[in-house]
Amino acid sequence: MHQQREIYWLVSQPVKMPATGRAVAAENSRTRILDEAERIFAEFGYEGASLQVIAEAAGLARSTPAYFFNSKRHLYDAVLERLMSDAVDQLATVQSPAEIAVDIERRLETRTRAFLEFLIGRPAFMKLVQREALGSGGALQNSSAHLGAVQAGLAAMAGELTGQLGQANADDLRHLLVSFISLCWFPLATGPLLADFGLDVGDSDFVAQRARHVTRLLLHGTGGLR
Repeated sequence: MHQQREIYWLVSQPVKMPATGRAVAAENSRTRILDEAERIFAEFGYEGASLQVIAEAAGLARSTPAYFFNSKRHLYDAVLERLMSDAVDQLATVQSPAEIAVDIERRLETRTRAFLEFLIGRPAFMKLVQREALGSGGALQNSSAHLGAVQAGLAAMAGELTGQLGQANADDLRHLLVSFISLCWFPLATGPLLADFGLDVGDSDFVAQRARHVTRLLLHGTGGLR
């Protein structure tokens, strides 16, 4: 009887997760919240989303998003910050093969293709930025995440076009970056309308063709800056 009571006591005790296990579980929950919040904010906008809906979509208790992010506004800012950071990381990690490192056209084409693939792979990025642009833009304008992405983009553009730009000034670089983003962005933002031009974003050749076209336009345009 004593042994039975001892066994019952042992199995009835709460299982304590090691500190490292709790940290991993917490990080997993945080990531799930960010993933679902990214999707829901992009689909329904800031006003159309709620912490409760996001928690349910993530399969967590309704109080969990507030535990990690305090408020819907803080969660929204965290989503935007992660998207900007991921965009910068995607381009920063692009490494041109050694044999094309000195080929400016192929080098820029590699980076352009990577940016197009990021935009296609993370549709929430485009949707949320467009929602911000059509609204006040308050969550992005002058934010550290957006300013950091802009500075990283300018540095990447200058690096890729070294030798082509000559003595290009800061204004030239800014306009080139805006042109680069626009040439990649617009076709993807208006995908359904491209069918009238005989183009399809879902076509396996579209990204390669678009990257090549954007690269040639940029390099042709920068010819007058030398």
